[in-house]
Order: sequence, then structure tokens, then C-alpha cells
Amino acid sequence: MTRRNILLGLLAVMMLALFFVYRSKFDDLQWREATSQRFNFTLSYPESWQLSEDQTFFTLVDTKSSSKVFRSYIRFGAAETITKEDFEKVLELGENTDISNYFQSAELTKRTTVKVKNTTVDEEEALEVYEETLMPGPYWSEVVYALRGDKIYVFRLTAESPEELEREKSVYYQIILTVDFL
Repeated sequence: MTRRNILLGLLAVMMLALFFVYRSKFDDLQWREATSQRFNFTLSYPESWQLSEDQTFFTLVDTKSSSKVFRSYIRFGAAETITKEDFEKVLELGENTDISNYFQSAELTKRTTVKVKNTTVDEEEALEVYEETLMPGPYWSEVVYALRGDKIYVFRLTAESPEELEREKSVYYQIILTVDFL
């Protein structure tokens, strides 16, 4: 066997092992389903996350979060400060573009907002965004903005550090994949 074949074989074994580790991480979780009549969607979430809903947000809190200041959470709601026109302009921009000037609240909270990529939520156009907020904070967020009709929905994962954000992202995106608009 050539050295190249050995390296390719090892790489294939490592990728297969990572797949099973990643997959088993979610297979071990017990999931619940929730419906928000206010925001017109259903989703599934790990049973270890705590659900609450009020007039403004539908919130999931990671009860197993290792954060020191606050537990990581995912907040769902309607984007009141982003217009459909600005959303559509940002869709046209390239990846890794600073889009802070398109979002009015970014100015108030000293927030850096960077478009990561275009995506979809339940087959609706969406934006994946990374935010770093200094006031109040600091804290870090991974955000998906989804356009449905004339309404923009916000799905925001917030954590107290970039490391905690990175740890929570895999579950966050699994939850996003379960979203069904009503």
C-alpha cells in the first residue's frame, strides 16, 4: 500500500467515527415538541431545555449550560426593527459581510453583525448571522432571520462566550431544522 492510500484510509475511518459521535450526541437526547400560536410555528427541542413563552418571546434555556454568568438560551420572536426591504438587500450581499448598518438595534447595543450565509427555514428564505454585543454584555449570538410573507422571524442563540456559543450551535441548528411554520 502506498502512503497516500494509508492516509486516505485513516481519514475515512476518522470521518466515519466523527459521524457516529456527532449522530449519537443527538440520538441520546429526548426531544419534545412545542407549538407557538403567537408566532405561528412548531418546533422540537431537547427535553433538558426549559421552555417559556410570553408576549414578546418564545424562549428555550439550556438547563445543562456550563456558563458562569447566565445560561445559554434560544429566543424566538418577530423582528420589529428589520424591514422586509433591508432583509432582501442583505440577502443580495456576499458572505461574511458586516451588515450592522441594516439593523437599527445594532447601533443601540454596540453590536457587530456579520452575515454568514443565506439559508432556509421550513423552505422560507433566511439569513444566518453572527453577532457580538458589547452593551449589555459582552455576549455572543448566532442568529437566523427568516422571511415568511411580510414578517421576519428571529431565532437567536445567545451565550456568554464564543466557546459556549460554539458548544451550543449544534443543538441550535438541530432545533432550527425542526421548525415548521403554521
